Amino acid sequence: MKEIIVEVRRGKLLESKHRVHAVIVDNEGHVVKSYGDELFFTFWRSAAKPFQVLPLIELGGHKRFGFTPQEIAVMVSSHNGEQEHLHAVESILNKIGLSETSLDCGTAIPLGRKVAKELAQSKKKPTLLHNACSGKHAAALALAKTMDVDEQGYILPEHPVQKKLLEAIAHCTDLNADTIETAVDGCGFPVYALPLRNMAMAYARLAKTIKRCNDKQEAALELIREAMVRNPFYVAGSERICTGVMEKTGGEIVAKQGAEGIFCMGQNSEGLGVAIKVEDGAHRALDPVVVSLLNDLNVLPASAAPLSDLLEPVVRNHRKEIIGYLTVIKPC
Repeated sequence: MKEIIVEVRRGKLLESKHRVHAVIVDNEGHVVKSYGDELFFTFWRSAAKPFQVLPLIELGGHKRFGFTPQEIAVMVSSHNGEQEHLHAVESILNKIGLSETSLDCGTAIPLGRKVAKELAQSKKKPTLLHNACSGKHAAALALAKTMDVDEQGYILPEHPVQKKLLEAIAHCTDLNADTIETAVDGCGFPVYALPLRNMAMAYARLAKTIKRCNDKQEAALELIREAMVRNPFYVAGSERICTGVMEKTGGEIVAKQGAEGIFCMGQNSEGLGVAIKVEDGAHRALDPVVVSLLNDLNVLPASAAPLSDLLEPVVRNHRKEIIGYLTVIKPC
């Protein structure tokens, strides 16, 4: 089937196009609907994070250290670096007896524009906690503690923590760990490459667990899902689409964005999973496609007007004047 096209118009003229692949599957892996290449092979990026927390929950680390739902939500986050996010990550580290210096994610400018601006104006440098992936790294350190292994080198593929995470990724996507190609993500973690359909399958199972999961896995997936949908701010933050989607759908959709035009979500009541990839990685094409597919799933209430505004976002110049717009073109 033909892919989705996002057209970018300046005035009335077409200026640019973005090609988008998307697939919707049920939690048995059957394709319900697809656009473009359902087997498009790409990196899962940060949309893999809910499944990277799975071993920690399965092994009971959340109970051992008393992690709150907000802390579990920040473990799967690509957060803005707002104060609530920093405090949650710091709390995780305190509970496992470590400090910010144990994080091996590197420093990065916060994803939150307001936070980044405030840091720049105050001439302060971002800390390791500001890194959007600091929650994932804190979770990996907590997993090392739970497994009673040395946390040193926890980001390396050969470390017991990373082997455990790869095993979880393979299980949730119905793939053999040996067939999952990896590279290095922006935060130093291994990043996984796999077909879009398998990404969607994992989110369908996050949304609604099935018999193939054992009791511990089912309970762990449910706990992660509920932490995300009940605490969406901790998954991203202010003015972020995955937070907005979960807020506006009242827990019906669990969602997580990844870099380079990746977005995954699960419809909880139906057990459907959705995976989206903007082929050229352009972030601007992602929001309207997400809202368009949510409309297809009929899960956006009338109160979701701010999200609906993203369906045909405008282009503004430096004078804040509207000079164009984006439109989603889906094949029939």
